[in-house]
Amino acid sequence: MKSSNRRAAFASLVLSCLAASHFAVPAAYAANAEPWTMRSGSDNGRFEGKTVSGRHASTKVDDDVLSVIKDEATGGGFLRFELNSNARLSEQYSYVFIYDGPKTSSSKRVRLRAPATITPDPDGTGGTIVLGLTASDIATLQSYDGNIMGVAYAVQEPGRSGLSDKSFLFLGKGIAAALADLGLDKPIKYAALAVQNSDGTFGYSFDHETREQAVAKASNECQQHGGDNCDTKLVLSGPACIAYHSDPDSNVYGWGFSTDQGAATSRASEECTKRNDNKVCRSTSWSCNTRMEAPVNVVFEAPNNSKAGGGVCHAVLSTYCNNFENIRNNGTLINGIYINAALKQPLDFEGCGTAGRSSLLLDYKRGGQMRKSEYGAGFTANEKAEVRKILERYRDVATSAYPACRPNSVKIDVSERKESVTWNLDKKYYKKIIDIDF
Repeated sequence: MKSSNRRAAFASLVLSCLAASHFAVPAAYAANAEPWTMRSGSDNGRFEGKTVSGRHASTKVDDDVLSVIKDEATGGGFLRFELNSNARLSEQYSYVFIYDGPKTSSSKRVRLRAPATITPDPDGTGGTIVLGLTASDIATLQSYDGNIMGVAYAVQEPGRSGLSDKSFLFLGKGIAAALADLGLDKPIKYAALAVQNSDGTFGYSFDHETREQAVAKASNECQQHGGDNCDTKLVLSGPACIAYHSDPDSNVYGWGFSTDQGAATSRASEECTKRNDNKVCRSTSWSCNTRMEAPVNVVFEAPNNSKAGGGVCHAVLSTYCNNFENIRNNGTLINGIYINAALKQPLDFEGCGTAGRSSLLLDYKRGGQMRKSEYGAGFTANEKAEVRKILERYRDVATSAYPACRPNSVKIDVSERKESVTWNLDKKYYKKIIDIDF
């Protein structure tokens, strides 16, 4: 705060009451606050490691500034508190609130849901607190426009070992108009698409209040559909539809987006077909955000590198052991037991899945000899050498899991189509199934 006697006395009064849940705010406090005004240029802040920057509106109380920012990259709304008081911000926690009535002494704090990123000043004279506003947060600020609002935070007081809870207050009157001037008065919803590169397994999300929520939901959906390594491909905000087309035979895929579902579907079909040697992709899907008065904004879009015969194949490893459990089939002792596992990361062979390169049966026999197999004839010597390393490693893992196993051979089956190899993971065919981390 500035050092004038009036303001110093006021600051002392406010700070002496900050730890209380509710406290009266002197009328002079509101008089000290500047009206909310639009500011020229861009205001900047750091939120979860990323810079947000854009048009903003601000209010001040002495040297402390509260701004609402519309991020030019995402279209999302952010609150930024620049605190220049002698409070030593910690990075423990912070939250924003607004009172549900005009008098703080008889009103309750309504907390915003927004998470906070806290950046203390190194010299201990305050710092910045940045929060990403959800649609419900914006609605809350609009509902209680005119009331006192503030930010609560943990501080490290000089000479004290523990943390104290403090608050700093601003006049909320005018924030609804500021939100409207920035175009943040209309709720913005986010949608996302996540895809597993190896086989096109995907997941959608739509109508989420934040980018982070949309990305997490799409990734979870992709995993629930069987994806082990799902990447975010597209994040949108606004009244957008996302369409997704894929082909299970070639594992290629394509997506499209538009305010019109039909246009999005056409674009996805075009993108997938041109990557599928001009063959129509058989699997189609689409999803749309709720209609809203907001522009469509591409928050993030990854390149689509899928192509037919793209060189990525799924693999199942098998170690063939003696019948170490004396298993019988209809009373007859069987010859041996397989210990099988799915390779966690797909193999990357040029042309994997195309004719002559859809299966690789290289057996690691006793004595360290790699049997030449006609099924592996389409693979190069370098590719076989890489596979041999995997087979030797897997042999050791399998026998560690089942020490009684005396391995007769180790083999690998690969295919661009996941279902062509995963039948080997059915336990009913005298198999032991184990998990591996490679």
